[in-house]
Amino acid sequence: MATFDFHPSARKAIDDRGTALLTKFQEHSIAPRPPPSFPTERPIAATFTDKDVLGDLIFGEQDIIGNLVARYAGIEGKVYGLATDAYRDLRRLVDQVAKTPWVEEAVGKEFIEDQIFLWCRANFQSSALVSLASHLLSSASDSVSRFTVWVPVAHLEVEHTFEFGPVRIAPITAEMLDEREQKFAAKQPEHGTKVKTYYDRLRREIQGRAAIVIELEAEAKHAQRRGLEVAEVVIALLRMYSPAAFVPRLVCTCAVVGSEYVPTTLVMSYGAGEAFTMARGMSKPTPHEWRISGKEWAAMRSQSLQSLPDLIYEAGLTDFQKRLRVSLLAYSKGTTLRDINDRLVYTLSALEGLLLRDGSEPIQQNLGERLAFALERDATRRQEIVQNVREIYQMRSRYIHHRASVVEEEAVEKFIASARALFDGAMANASKFKTAREFVEAIDRVKFGG
Repeated sequence: MATFDFHPSARKAIDDRGTALLTKFQEHSIAPRPPPSFPTERPIAATFTDKDVLGDLIFGEQDIIGNLVARYAGIEGKVYGLATDAYRDLRRLVDQVAKTPWVEEAVGKEFIEDQIFLWCRANFQSSALVSLASHLLSSASDSVSRFTVWVPVAHLEVEHTFEFGPVRIAPITAEMLDEREQKFAAKQPEHGTKVKTYYDRLRREIQGRAAIVIELEAEAKHAQRRGLEVAEVVIALLRMYSPAAFVPRLVCTCAVVGSEYVPTTLVMSYGAGEAFTMARGMSKPTPHEWRISGKEWAAMRSQSLQSLPDLIYEAGLTDFQKRLRVSLLAYSKGTTLRDINDRLVYTLSALEGLLLRDGSEPIQQNLGERLAFALERDATRRQEIVQNVREIYQMRSRYIHHRASVVEEEAVEKFIASARALFDGAMANASKFKTAREFVEAIDRVKFGG
């Protein structure tokens, strides 16, 4: 089990800022919510009041997009907390604590914010102040343990478990779900029917799917949040080898189960004689299952797949690897988008991030020429790539400025093939270059005959 500590200067700064924050933990008057402008017809699953809460009530206030802007605690019939500037001071203190390396991996900012608020609630009327830094270290030590996090992936199947650097890609088998159901039912035999119904629904959702499996040492909630973050990066890197990464008109719908984007339609019509028709449909391109056999996995590894696991975690990467990671994630995002014009935007952004020194360079010319000299030796083929990039930029310009939707299939196919080949080359040389500038300069030396 990891041990946690703060540098002595950081400990003092945390305690000092905590003491200052404590003076802003004050009583508040909470205005009741205004009534809705009209009654809703939506079904109401449940209604909770403060009478349903055991112990003192802790709650927050959110802005229009769901971010917390204040935190409150009900204490002996009154409401105390941190709002407006005081809450911003809390967030600044959280950011300061999060600079300690172990915080992001083991507990995360949400845990730190929760613990600082609980410390304020416990100490704002106390004459014997407890050290905030000591409270955070003790809470982290008591809360962290080892977890194995499984994140199911939509529209992905694997023949058996594959090692992918620090994580695994494993099938969710019927045997595994049966075992979990039996253990759950044994603990709550009085709810056997409900347990069976739940697992029947779960089987329809995830049985046979692949899952990203991550071993973590973390606080329980943060283990799930961190596991989800890592899984999303792993899925994005894997998409570089999906069929959609090579074929521009295909879409890869592999994503964390529940977040996949597969638009469907529902139409209801009423005809003569009270005839009623309801039709459900699915927008094209329709999703396909990506099934990776052991043989296919070996073929993927023989390409540049072996360098991808090194890019899962950003910590410890060189400047070039960080730039490559960002570009691959952008290109991968493009494979999930259904509008080909959106995909062009993401692909160009990914290439610009890898092939340009900075924003002061002429973008279109340098990207086209560097892409050409990185991929081809024949002068005619190089000129074709430069011309193709010029056409693609024109298409993107029409899309952004005029919402053009007609693109030329052949030009897009050539461009995607060039982009994909460039990323293969970059992945194969991920450990060769230390900085993105070195990568660009190596291409320029070829361009100028060096």
